[in-house]
Amino acid sequence: YVVGRDTNNNFMYINKLGLLPGVPVTILIQTVKLGRPGGTTEWFLTTFADDTHSVEGKRDELQGGIGFRLPGSVNVIKATLRSQYEEMSAQEPVRSLFRARVDEDAWAVFEFSVSMAVFA
Repeated sequence: YVVGRDTNNNFMYINKLGLLPGVPVTILIQTVKLGRPGGTTEWFLTTFADDTHSVEGKRDELQGGIGFRLPGSVNVIKATLRSQYEEMSAQEPVRSLFRARVDEDAWAVFEFSVSMAVFA
């Protein structure tokens, strides 16, 4: 098969595919850039009689094919490592000023935002 010269950001044209009834075909698509902000992907498939891609040459069309769920982005706003003594500053006023240390309990606290709704 030949990738058509009309291929651009959102459309991929494949010419001379040579489809035969009942014979599976695999097309490897590389260097794909994932969209923003994420979400459910859709794809559409239209077959044409020739490589002009004209309305008159349209043969079959599949619309609304569900692809895969594209993950959104996670933006970390603030990250903090808190020592075990920070939680007990009244009982440990001096130690609560120390940073987290090796072989002691600590808490990693992250404040973040996401570009897609998260259902938990």
